[in-house]
Amino acid sequence: MQSISPVWTEEEVPNEIVVALDQRQYQPIIILPVTFSDGVQGMSVRFRLSEEERKAIAEGADIVITELTFGNQFTPLKIVVCQPETNPY
Repeated sequence: MQSISPVWTEEEVPNEIVVALDQRQYQPIIILPVTFSDGVQGMSVRFRLSEEERKAIAEGADIVITELTFGNQFTPLKIVVCQPETNPY
């Protein structure tokens, strides 16, 4: 899985941030800070699957999401599937 830009659309690219770029123990990811219409704030990340990963999922493989909480509570997640360069919400 590769973190990609644009996270939503080209319009939001100037607001994107790269996290963990110089931390070899982590996979760098491109994030988009967002505020939803109800005022809830969050961060969106878009991942593009390799052909091998797409095939594995089509054959029944699971997706495992791990959030490093450093001892704090796991935070709520929204996971959606959407077409490239589209706003998922």
